[in-house]
Amino acid sequence: METKKKLTSLMILLLAATMVGCAQPKQSKPDSSNDSTPTDISTIDVTSGDPWTPTGSGPSEGPGEGAGVYGSSAPLQLVSVQRLIEYTTEARNNPTNVRINLNLTRKGSNGGTPTYGGTASISYEDYYYYEGNFTSGDTNNDNKYNVWFTKNGTTGFHAFFEDGLGAIIVVIDEFQITGGDGEGPGDIVNGKVYFKNFDPNDAPPGFTFWPGIYVERNHCWFISLGPNDCRAWKSGDGVDTFRALYPDSGYKLLGTFEGLSLAEAFNGEVSF
Repeated sequence: METKKKLTSLMILLLAATMVGCAQPKQSKPDSSNDSTPTDISTIDVTSGDPWTPTGSGPSEGPGEGAGVYGSSAPLQLVSVQRLIEYTTEARNNPTNVRINLNLTRKGSNGGTPTYGGTASISYEDYYYYEGNFTSGDTNNDNKYNVWFTKNGTTGFHAFFEDGLGAIIVVIDEFQITGGDGEGPGDIVNGKVYFKNFDPNDAPPGFTFWPGIYVERNHCWFISLGPNDCRAWKSGDGVDTFRALYPDSGYKLLGTFEGLSLAEAFNGEVSF
């Protein structure tokens, strides 16, 4: 009987320790010497709560040093410092040089509409340099909701991305200069970034609470129950991605950006 009580107490302590790990902030100072950094979004050590970090750099992979070598970067105008604090779950003082990087390639199609995916990164300085990296996955199925389409007269793009502790949706909704005489949209675009954190009191989607165990999981936009459901435009157990350009379901606007190059952001593979 005494042994059973001790085992029960041990399980409770292990559960509490891993829940604390999941509540760590989305952003962290990059440290290439940290061997515990996850190598893939589907295998994150539940004991660390570390954000996902790209394993390499190149088209639709990591953005490279300083979040800007690959893809396209643009200044991100925050809604407020308080909104950044909500996003990071940590106190922030005077963030400067806030930027977003998009690094995408074409992944396939959704009913004939091209789909795109890769990475999105948000970086800023606040005494230290912080960089949050998010992935949309690599396969066409991972990225089937990431599309260009026209809604209510506006041609735009939206896409899901995630790290270990939350999700963002990037929206492109404005062309700075449109081509004339049937030339089509221009290259420079503006847009918005929305975020939704997972409940810090719950493990990331599909994970076990047991320390040191790595397990497979689904991307959060394929989860239809529980606190780690990051879907917008919900339709049954899935997503009606063509229903609206801007997200619903509790997403908050983090900020707006201007001056992103489509040719660079989509690595020359964008089409309408």
